[in-house]
Order: sequence, then C-alpha cells, then structure tokens
Amino acid sequence: MAGLDLGLANMPALVTGGGSGIGRATARLLGENGASVAIVDKDSANARATAEDIIAHGGKAIALTADVSRENEVRAAAAEAEAAFGIIRVLVNNAGIGERRPMLDLPLEAWRKILDVNLTSVFLFTQAIARRLVEAGGGGAIVNVASVAGLNGVINRSAYAASKHGVVGLTRTLALELASYGIRINAVAPAMVATNLLAPILGNAAGAAEAAASHPLGRVAEAREIADSIVFLASQRASFITGSVVTVDGGFLAGKVA
Repeated sequence: MAGLDLGLANMPALVTGGGSGIGRATARLLGENGASVAIVDKDSANARATAEDIIAHGGKAIALTADVSRENEVRAAAAEAEAAFGIIRVLVNNAGIGERRPMLDLPLEAWRKILDVNLTSVFLFTQAIARRLVEAGGGGAIVNVASVAGLNGVINRSAYAASKHGVVGLTRTLALELASYGIRINAVAPAMVATNLLAPILGNAAGAAEAAASHPLGRVAEAREIADSIVFLASQRASFITGSVVTVDGGFLAGKVA
C-alpha cells in the first residue's frame, strides 16, 4: 500500500485483540498509514509491545487492557481511547478465540465464552463507538473480523462457527442501521492464517501440510495479508463499500482443487 493515500492520517482508531496476530498486523499497518491507534487486548504485555512497536516507527499508539466481553471494560477502553486521540473514527473488531471440540462434548461454559468474546464484543464495541460517532454528526468505518467459518460449516467448531456466522449477520444488519449516519460497516472472512490461534495445527508437519493443501493457493495466509484488506476497508478508498463480507481465503471457499 506504499504510495497510496488512504486518508488515515491522524485518524483515531481502535483495534481489539491488537496484541497479536491479525490484530497486531492491522494496528501496525494503521500506524504506518498515519492513524493514531488504541490497542485493546486482555494481555497487557502484548498490547504494550504492539504500541511500542508503532511508536518506535514514528506512529502514535496507546495500549489498553480489557476483557472485550465485559461491558464495563469495553466502555472504559472506548472512553480512554477517545480521551487520548479524540472520537474514534475507525474501529476494528478483531478479538477472537476458538476451540476444536465435538458439539456433543462442548460444555456450556465454553460455548458462552466463545460467543461472548467473538460476537458479543463486536456488539459492545460497535455500540459504544457508534453512539459517539452519531453524537458527533456521523461518519466513520468499522471492520469486523469474521471467518470462512461464518460462511459455511466447520466440523468440531460449532461455537466458533456460530459466533462467526453471527458476526456476518451483525455486520450486514448494522450496515443498514447506521448507513444514514455515514458509518460504514464491513467484514473480512479469512481462512487459515499463521497466528497463535492455529499453532496447534500448523505446529506439526502433517497439520501444516494439510492446512496448506486446503487452500488453492497452496499455503495459509500471513497476518499482514488480512490486515491489508482490513485497512483498505477502513480507509477513504473504500468510501462506497458497506455491508460487505470480503473473503481473504486463498480460494478456500471456491472449492477443492482437483
């Protein structure tokens, strides 16, 4: 994206789950393009590391610690980010967790935790940020990190798939509700990405080979490749895109390679 003005200079932004993986890559790319970035993560050390990296490269960032599934902590983080940078104009709902377990063996507590972190947090942050945007006269961009699991079924991932289907539905619905305020809401749907979430699969040769083969491009994605799409959707270059779910999946959903 070097040389392409995305209109993000001095733009107040907030990224959930920004301490690692896709969130860290997105926060860094926002910082590279001039945005002022609030990194929200449950792991305070990871959040600080991302913020320090952005600052070391000449950007503006702060680290905030919060459990994204708790309303009071979400509201506090949103308020602190606004106090630091002004009304948040770019929100990236990236925080997420997963668990690979057959539905018959999935405890209710695990189901609730995954739904709370992956879906309820999107509602809570979007509501908190969008209310302030509306009060300020509108405008802004929200990008939600969904998944190909939100567009089809995934065996032994019932809670994760349900949460990501929810993110897709929420994205499209809120895009309709907030369009009149000039607030755009889109989602990206990655397939497999080389992050800590997939470490159990990618950490062994057989799992890594199987994961790569499931993508027609013959490999899994790097976090920066997902961040590229997120930052584009958040930018002024995507000013007429809302309610869309962009698959960034190496051909995963196109079908199997013969």
